[in-house]
Amino acid sequence: MSWHLYVVPIILVTRMGEEGREPKYIGDMGVSWAMIDYGMQPTCILAADVDATQDQSIAGRPDAIPVPVNLDSTVGGNPVLNALKSKLAANMTPETWIVAATTYRQVLRMINAISILLLRYAVMTSDVLPPLAGFTLDSLFSALPLAKRNGLIAAAQNLGLSTNAFILTNTLRVVLQSVGDRMTTVGRKL
Repeated sequence: MSWHLYVVPIILVTRMGEEGREPKYIGDMGVSWAMIDYGMQPTCILAADVDATQDQSIAGRPDAIPVPVNLDSTVGGNPVLNALKSKLAANMTPETWIVAATTYRQVLRMINAISILLLRYAVMTSDVLPPLAGFTLDSLFSALPLAKRNGLIAAAQNLGLSTNAFILTNTLRVVLQSVGDRMTTVGRKL
């Protein structure tokens, strides 16, 4: 067994009468795992200690993004590039910046940065609903309800981030990518 990374959906589960969230596909495997939630969005970065068969089972799922063991591996060309971009966009993660030479470490940094913002938003607002549900990356920031816009701005400011891109005429792709760009350049390691 060895540790592997994936980006997978989160599912709601009930264990011993308590509702919770966990990575899809991992519940019945009986393995050690940890995840970073993408805020309250139904996505996470999953680290799981799995054997080769379990790894192939998760990696082969259409809504899973397997991450190579060598994080400095590049994404490469098509069809991998287009598949990765499509899966990220479906999970509300900006993808237009990714090219064949982009490393998986850079991709995970972007996902992690936005996760930190969305988790901070959830804590500061006590909003347990996905803040971006019902929207796409092409939705304008102005399309979000005022309370969600203000909550995202407050979360970014609380993290010490510039909110210059949080303007009504920008798309959510631009707003979220600005967070990822800023947080990946301020010395956070992955």
